[in-house]
Amino acid sequence: MASNSSLLKRATQRLWSRARTAVPGQPTSASHPELLAEGDLTAGVRGAEYAARRQRLAEALPAGSLAIIPAASTSYMAGLIPYPYRQDADFRYLTGINQEGVAVIESSASARGGAYRLFVPGGNPQ
Repeated sequence: MASNSSLLKRATQRLWSRARTAVPGQPTSASHPELLAEGDLTAGVRGAEYAARRQRLAEALPAGSLAIIPAASTSYMAGLIPYPYRQDADFRYLTGINQEGVAVIESSASARGGAYRLFVPGGNPQ
């Protein structure tokens, strides 16, 4: 007969593996050709437009400075029941990304023409 701790461990592993695989990715033109044209990150907005927006931000920053822009966090109605996720407007405007748990660091244009770094959580190894 299995001990309570081994049963709990197996149940936790099963729940954790399901939670990690249930997170959908952002739509692409390959997965949603009816919504996104080739090269679009979001409906009607090409990747080059988001890059131009970030470049304008880099040019507006004082020399030697950084802008740290986090994605919106999940809001909860009660306990473990989340509201539908809504991305922060500034983050979405600059990146087109609708994923939570990510952040952008943009450096001023005087520093290497404005460097853009996107930080994302680790991927699912499965």
